[in-house]
Amino acid sequence: MTASYQTLRHLLTRALLLAVLAVGLSAQAHAQDDQEYKKAYNAALEAAKAKDYNTAYTEFSRAAQLAAAQGDDTVIRSSKKVMAQIDNARGRQAAKGGNFDHALQHFDTGIANNPGYARNYHDKGDVMLSDMGNKEDGIATLQMAIEKANAEG
Repeated sequence: MTASYQTLRHLLTRALLLAVLAVGLSAQAHAQDDQEYKKAYNAALEAAKAKDYNTAYTEFSRAAQLAAAQGDDTVIRSSKKVMAQIDNARGRQAAKGGNFDHALQHFDTGIANNPGYARNYHDKGDVMLSDMGNKEDGIATLQMAIEKANAEG
């Protein structure tokens, strides 16, 4: 064997070992990511049970983001569904305090998180119509709430 052949063989062996190591590390990182979104989701559930809605919202958001990277649509949908409900509660609280623009922001965020959740459309339309005097947009939003509610059954 020539020296160049031995050097080439040595380099190929090292490259193969590095490739195997990289695949192993990638699989380990993937498994850790897989567990991370499940941990975030479980932490969110625990926080919601404890009525710590700020932590629950943060953890559901993190779970949805991490689950998206793993392709777990069930966790994404479930997380965003609860987030939309928390957005609705925050919006109603802001409206009750007279902060209507802030309330609309919460309702819009809830709609973005779960476009099928009719309650955010209803409460947004109610604030627009009753509290802000925006009849045209308020009625249109309330009609959207009816459509969403009918679609939900």
